[in-house]
Amino acid sequence: MDKDRSTNAVKSAFDSDEAIAAKGVQRLETGIPGLDELLGGGIAKGRTMLVSGSSGTGKTVLLNEFLYRGVRKFGQGGIFITFEERPGDIVRNVAGFGWDYDALIASEKLAIVDCSQSNIATARSGEFDWEVLFKRVEHMVKKTGAKRAAIDSISTAFGRLSGTAGNYKVRELLFTLMDRLKAMGVTTMISAEKLEAKDATSRHGFEEFVSDGALNLAFHHGQTQVVRTVCVVKMRGLYFRSGIVEYTIDGQGIMIYPKIPIDRSFARTDFDIREKTGVEGLDRAMNGGIPQGHMMLIAGNTGAGKTMLGLQFLLQGIKEGNNGVFIALEEPVEQVRKTAQAHGWGIEAAEKQGLLRFVRCELLDISADRLLYHILKAVRETGAKRVVIDSVSSLESATMNRDKVREFLIQISTYFKTRGTTCYMNYLSAKTFGASKGQLLGNLTTNEMRLSSIVDGIILLRYVERNQQIMRLMNIFKLRGSDHERAIFRYDIATGGIQFGSRYGKYQG
Repeated sequence: MDKDRSTNAVKSAFDSDEAIAAKGVQRLETGIPGLDELLGGGIAKGRTMLVSGSSGTGKTVLLNEFLYRGVRKFGQGGIFITFEERPGDIVRNVAGFGWDYDALIASEKLAIVDCSQSNIATARSGEFDWEVLFKRVEHMVKKTGAKRAAIDSISTAFGRLSGTAGNYKVRELLFTLMDRLKAMGVTTMISAEKLEAKDATSRHGFEEFVSDGALNLAFHHGQTQVVRTVCVVKMRGLYFRSGIVEYTIDGQGIMIYPKIPIDRSFARTDFDIREKTGVEGLDRAMNGGIPQGHMMLIAGNTGAGKTMLGLQFLLQGIKEGNNGVFIALEEPVEQVRKTAQAHGWGIEAAEKQGLLRFVRCELLDISADRLLYHILKAVRETGAKRVVIDSVSSLESATMNRDKVREFLIQISTYFKTRGTTCYMNYLSAKTFGASKGQLLGNLTTNEMRLSSIVDGIILLRYVERNQQIMRLMNIFKLRGSDHERAIFRYDIATGGIQFGSRYGKYQG
């Protein structure tokens, strides 16, 4: 297996060292899955990043994960400065993600500086004693060896303290706090409530001006769940990926699904290397098999054998030493396993050995970015050279419109070509039977999504009724850059898989 096959060809979402950074500005990896890819490699080291969003977007979760990953993944101490929640509440809340703050605090790797309403230090005038805060922060930075800090939230601090100190004074003192952290070499994330106004980054309209970078978090209600989105607003002096992407919050924390940048000028399609399908007669009809790196569309109706053809393609690859990934969008994975078992295929053994992996994705509230991330992660981790997507038509029938499906297929097709990965994409045709006696294959409904221009080959599977019996017919409709049989062939499905038959001639009809 060529481990460096795609290193220089793909600006992958998993290779942060490929990001473009301005000269002289160092990055600090956050350790949050997907965030460093979105930021182009991490946030500016020793600077301040603003995280803004409305209530419920996960700002505090992101700040806490920034600190936790710093300690656990990079051995960097951290401090949490809270103007909102009490320390005990913070410790209990993060325990739900499996983060043991009590242990980190006891080992002096983490400290919480309590500036909540119940623990605000005041001077004789009754105003908040900022100098006491500065000294406490400096002490905790030294005590923990902190390289990271989180401030939650600036909006709360502003709202509580501006009544006595005034807006301008609070702004000046907050800037001083962040400036002192920067002077100590601490990289800081601060949270702020976002206004409803679309053109505002934060509630008070000044936080973004004292920060070196800004993230906007948002959400809307989908069909079955809350759909969360994040956008990088700015990164002073550093490259980052623009655009809105999705993220999720689960039992392990935050997971961000950045868009996948791809070098479209490079492809590893090799017409001299033929990938055998696992169906001997079909390989002969395609002049030896499918050219390596081709995108093949298998179009047919229910029961035509699309999934089976895909499984045979993957199992043939495993026999030849090529790992595979099966993207199950239609049938449950367990049902696919049962189908394979019924034909005597040792699919479980291949899974246990890491030669085959299934990727399952719920179709409701699905997004192209999220699905792409899971597929590419599986392909990279397994080193897969063969992929089956079952099926493309399921995406269109879910919550992705045709344009989104087409965009997804263009991205994944281009990515696979940079790796020399061959892909089967199943497509459910509208027509069950061939039309009239003289038109055996009927119409090609894939043109409705303009798939023909994306794929390199199309195999049509059809039923046809002749002489009071139902027959299955197969035709290699297209195979880009390669000679192939143009005839219509009969085929059957039996124990052991698809059996390729003879040509369907006029004398038989």
